[in-house]
Amino acid sequence: MTSFIINQKDLKNLEEKGISPDTVQKQIDAMMKGVSFVKLIRPCIPAAGITVLDASRLKEMAQVFMKESPSRKVMKFVPASGAGSRMFQPLLSLLPVKTTDFKDPYRGRGFQTFHHVLLEKRLENLEKGESQDQVSTDKDIIFFQTFITRIREFPFYPDIQSFFQSKGDDVDTLIAQRQYTRILNLILGPEGMNLSDYPKALLKFHRYPDHARTALEEQCVEALDHAVNQKGKAAVHFTFSREHLSLIKDHIKKIRSLYETGGKKLDIRWSVQKESTETVALDMHNQPLRDEDSNLVFRPGGHGALLENLNELQGDIIFIKNIDNIVPDSLKQDTLFYKKVLGGYLISMQKQIFTYLERLETIQDDSIITEAGEFLEKEICVKLPFEWKSQSSVQKRDFLFSMLNRPVRVCGMVRNQGEPGGHPFWVEHKSGIQTIQIVESFQINKDDHDQKTIFSSSTHFNPVDLVCSVRDYRGNLFDLTRFRDAAQNFISVKSWKGREIKMLELPGLWNGGMADWNTFFIDVPLSTFNPVKTILDLLRKEHQLK
Repeated sequence: MTSFIINQKDLKNLEEKGISPDTVQKQIDAMMKGVSFVKLIRPCIPAAGITVLDASRLKEMAQVFMKESPSRKVMKFVPASGAGSRMFQPLLSLLPVKTTDFKDPYRGRGFQTFHHVLLEKRLENLEKGESQDQVSTDKDIIFFQTFITRIREFPFYPDIQSFFQSKGDDVDTLIAQRQYTRILNLILGPEGMNLSDYPKALLKFHRYPDHARTALEEQCVEALDHAVNQKGKAAVHFTFSREHLSLIKDHIKKIRSLYETGGKKLDIRWSVQKESTETVALDMHNQPLRDEDSNLVFRPGGHGALLENLNELQGDIIFIKNIDNIVPDSLKQDTLFYKKVLGGYLISMQKQIFTYLERLETIQDDSIITEAGEFLEKEICVKLPFEWKSQSSVQKRDFLFSMLNRPVRVCGMVRNQGEPGGHPFWVEHKSGIQTIQIVESFQINKDDHDQKTIFSSSTHFNPVDLVCSVRDYRGNLFDLTRFRDAAQNFISVKSWKGREIKMLELPGLWNGGMADWNTFFIDVPLSTFNPVKTILDLLRKEHQLK
């Protein structure tokens, strides 16, 4: 293992971040050791890991939520720290790179590559009038052509028009003149609208007759349906990047009054990813990376770091959803209904779990052990350990209590459409216990043919649509950091000032970060999953107003 050599300057910087030297050494050791793969047993399927509710049961669960939720502290948690760079990445790849300066002119660009040189040349040829057939082999060029051809359909097009006019330009004229580099620079670049560095939460997703709504606004509209307390307040907690806070605060002030109608109010709060969750970067020789001032370089620990933010919320029931998974009002019916279904199912299961915990604590009859064991296996999908039958009553009772007294999550699962991300599987832990988990491709050993085959056979996909219970049966908040699998880190290679570096991402919020939660998977329709990963996704019919 690489030994971490620390100096007084490092100690001061670490203290300011709230990171101990021991934590840094553990991060380095984890990157040297490599990824700890999970062991897949089989995919979760309907009736074997995934619950499919019939029409009457769906209605019943929605009614449970509507009846119970007013007396609970319901909240919505929305990870929203990303900028627009990933959405615009194919367009950014076409812009010239300053090869004399390794600092990226645009966030998330990465460094100069041969592929990029080819794309830049293609863009020059397009500007010179080369036929579309000659450039159609490049995916980024095709992406660009779609963007330009349908630019008037984007909800933020009026803003583009206004900005171009303020610069003495006209969109149609520039397109006709094939001044594509100027168009992209005006829309994406720091000297222009800078949309590539704009917070994703503030990008306009849907154009209504009166105005265009941002992703943040659509999330607030959803919250006003199912996260409202007895006082008529809808609690929404966003996580933002620190550099975006000023813009976001101004936006919230402007839009709040648009949606606070009918006695309902918005309780919008936010937090930023904690510096204490950042991870040290290594160079490609596995040495701690230092900047020009000899300071250790730290990078954000991925969305798994947001477990710390979630851990500080004081809610009873917390819905979690990605900032970009939204639809316009005309298509919200399914989304809002299934939010209530998931919430009702959580409340129903939580009540049963709490009852078993109370009975295990107060009743000594072995019949409760048998009953609770069957509930754990059949409902929570935890396979009892091999040695279960030979254990004493005390051992069984302790095991059941430990397994039941955990945070609870109910996750919507849609039919697999080949989306990247997490899928539901039965997983065997090092202890030999089998549970159901959300697993992403990097968590499996792709050199193991059997594991690869199991992963590819998944029938469902996790759209990051879940609802959580974070209090125990006595009403106390769990410390959520106790229920993550610290071994499920992810090592990624990134670009930093033109150099390749290694960094450690913490266990993902809804996979390794919740590995030891009690989990329920519910089949939900594909209509509830409408993400916007690239800017062209806004052209899909699901994001166009009817």
